[in-house]
Amino acid sequence: MDAPAHPGHFTSFQVREGTVRGLDLHLARLEGATRSMFGYSLDLAGLRSRIREAIAGDAAQACTVRVVVAGAQGARVQGAADAGDAPMTRIEIEGPREPGGHALRLQSRCLQRVDPHLKHLAIAPQLDARREAQAEGFDDALLVDRGGLVAEGSFWNIGFGGRAGITWPVAPALRGVSERLLQARLAARGVVQQAMPVRLDALGAFDFAFATNSRGLQDIGSIDGHAFRGDPGSAAGVRAAFATIAWQVV
Repeated sequence: MDAPAHPGHFTSFQVREGTVRGLDLHLARLEGATRSMFGYSLDLAGLRSRIREAIAGDAAQACTVRVVVAGAQGARVQGAADAGDAPMTRIEIEGPREPGGHALRLQSRCLQRVDPHLKHLAIAPQLDARREAQAEGFDDALLVDRGGLVAEGSFWNIGFGGRAGITWPVAPALRGVSERLLQARLAARGVVQQAMPVRLDALGAFDFAFATNSRGLQDIGSIDGHAFRGDPGSAAGVRAAFATIAWQVV
């Protein structure tokens, strides 16, 4: 989508039996971005009620929800809530999604998103990066700057594991809800974590890597020509921490 023509933002999450991991953080993301982009506040209680109605019924108890907040031009669709000059919201329901069962093979792509701290609707560059990586035989794209500094995946965050614990790359990127939830659970378990710049030419310092978003966790097997040697015990610990994230009732 083109950002000037379709100003807006969104958040996506998985619903299982009427519950969501980090629902409060998703709502806070929507509120913060709406204030930043439009200067308005959202009726979060009303939005939560609308989400509840949208997922009602047995068929939707396992689903993907995408909440979009858009300017008038980008929100004139069936089901949008009209609030005059205020941005409109719509709720989209799709089938449930889970992380893939294989380790990702990533290709680094030189790309930095505009306003990376916002989950905005200008996602065409990310889609292009992923499509180009897949056309060359990779599973997905890893976004890096011109100096080879790791930022984020196409639609996910990345973490690295090694002797120093878990390392989160420092670079302009969207700080995801799942990333924040996992960091809190790792901290509760006493796992050492650090945030620092990570360069493509320094990947040998890490034993394993993983991708995380609302779908869950997925192992990363390689980036470009570098294959991670693996650390089954530590990687299992990250998965165990993720499994303890609480699900909140909508």
